[in-house]
Amino acid sequence: MQTISDLFEGVEDPRTSHATKHDLHDMLVIGLMTIICGGEGCTDMTVFGREKEEFLRSFLKLKHGIPSHDAFSNLFRSIDPKGLQTALLRLVRGWQDYFSNDVIAIDGTALRRSFTAASKRSPLHLVQAFASETGVVLGQVRVSDKSNEITALPALLDLLSITGKTVTLDALHTQRSTAKEILAQKGNYVLALKGHQGTLHNDVRLAMDDPPSAAPMSVSEAVTETGHGRIETRRAWVSTDIDGIQERHA
Repeated sequence: MQTISDLFEGVEDPRTSHATKHDLHDMLVIGLMTIICGGEGCTDMTVFGREKEEFLRSFLKLKHGIPSHDAFSNLFRSIDPKGLQTALLRLVRGWQDYFSNDVIAIDGTALRRSFTAASKRSPLHLVQAFASETGVVLGQVRVSDKSNEITALPALLDLLSITGKTVTLDALHTQRSTAKEILAQKGNYVLALKGHQGTLHNDVRLAMDDPPSAAPMSVSEAVTETGHGRIETRRAWVSTDIDGIQERHA
């Protein structure tokens, strides 16, 4: 538990002297543990703190008891988000090997209810990295309103430890620069290929489909999954004989 508290070293306290009744690190640790346990806001932090007060006192100061939801709200409204993000990234990096298997999935998403019609504010768009087996978010980067996921991806990759892991991405990120960046960090990649990469897509399709000249392939066992109102049976055909494709698209 002391290690969790140490994660917040360097986070500056934005509160003025009359509002510093409760220890900053105590509040941050309670807030973090609340969110990890499924809490969603400052009221939940106070409820969690009161329910677990005896346990929390075993490693926190709590000189003035559990902070109120107003105290939590005032703190998180004024704290520097960049400083807090740096601290949380230290936590994610420390836990990444524990939560992540050998596959990291990267995908973009728009945050629900983040669109404001009155102020004409666009939805918050994030690029996130998930541990594919556990579903834990290992890192995320905001996409600029005037940019797209492609430009945000390098910043996300810099947050991750991908050495020896396989990174999966959708067709939007099927870019030479993306592949080079992953290889530079000693990771592997699986990039989706769709029609927007017209010539390459056609060459791969022909290489896999044309029986007379089809490259040697291995075939996986069929896997059946249910979800989203449908049943899907999937099977993969894998070929490593891509010399001809590489020559045309080097």
